[in-house]
Amino acid sequence: MNAEESIDFAKKYLEDIVSFFGVNVVVEATREEDVIELSVPSTDINSVLIGRNAETLRSLQYTISTTLRNKNAELTRVNVDVADYKKQHAEKVAADARVWIEEVRRTGDSHIADLNAA
Repeated sequence: MNAEESIDFAKKYLEDIVSFFGVNVVVEATREEDVIELSVPSTDINSVLIGRNAETLRSLQYTISTTLRNKNAELTRVNVDVADYKKQHAEKVAADARVWIEEVRRTGDSHIADLNAA
């Protein structure tokens, strides 16, 4: 399976999974180097597709990637984003980091959160 077929297969596969929940969407598929980027537009089942701590999102990526690997596809790395969740999460992490950096600069006091020994 060449690169174009891999992208088309991944797109159709994800659309089929989402349609299982009764929602018909058009998944946007692009290629960034050797990664297939799949973007699902916002729907009323965003929380179901993302899951707690993005577990469902990672599972979708894993399932699609494994299926492509089993079909000997040229491209097997997949990144799935639902309603720009990952983009928003990355922006939030960056904003939090900027706040922490400013706090350390202002106070000169850095601290590391206690880690659970378990």
